[in-house]
Amino acid sequence: MKINTVTHVNNNPYREKENTFMPKESRRKQEDQLRISTEAQELLKTHSWSADREERIASLSKAIGEGSYSIEPTEIAKKMTAFWETRT
Repeated sequence: MKINTVTHVNNNPYREKENTFMPKESRRKQEDQLRISTEAQELLKTHSWSADREERIASLSKAIGEGSYSIEPTEIAKKMTAFWETRT
């Protein structure tokens, strides 16, 4: 004898109430918005670190290209030891 499986009906009364609870205006998808404060906008305008960095990179690449760029090993060693001393 074969027993047929019970078919489930997708009837959820809580789901129906959920849909009627929200007004139609709030059902619309909201778009993402980004708001930057005026203080942050002023900081972005006055902060010229990117220009300074570009100038430094240009001067370093020029010195490397000319062959006049030299590295001081003692200065590098001092900075490395100072860095690792603060880490421990």
